Amino acid sequence: MEELTEGLAEFSCAVTRQLAGTGCDAIRFGDDWGFQDHLMIRPEQWRAIFKKYYARIYGTARSLGLIVSIHSCGNITEILGTWWRSACRWCIPPAEAMDVERCRREFGKDLTFWGGLGSQSTLPLGSAEEVRREVRKRLDQFKGGGYILAPAGPHPAETPRRT
Repeated sequence: MEELTEGLAEFSCAVTRQLAGTGCDAIRFGDDWGFQDHLMIRPEQWRAIFKKYYARIYGTARSLGLIVSIHSCGNITEILGTWWRSACRWCIPPAEAMDVERCRREFGKDLTFWGGLGSQSTLPLGSAEEVRREVRKRLDQFKGGGYILAPAGPHPAETPRRT
């Protein structure tokens, strides 16, 4: 597994280096380590095995002046504090599965959050008023900044149009 992870890390670094000089200001990585209610592996295993590779990948991006953005639609709260220190400046979507207020409180001074609107709940199933209420709640939570308003993930095809 270490050999495979090393190869994937080197590939990610090589692809990232190809962005040098292109005018790009950010890069988004799509690795998702969370199920809806917990990490896919124990936090100590993630730190012992994968942390060093992400530090190298994100370090490559940062050395090019890129903002690092990651995808996670699962709950990665248990490694969030460890993970962001690998990148210094990045955007992360607070997944619907995560406690957005806890993420803001514990990591909001260091991270920019992107998303958090209920793409599995409020957007497809809620009334127009419930959607407005959730939007207002997110904006109020992050009134000091550090937030990009967006759904937690892609909205399902069955999401109704509302006025």
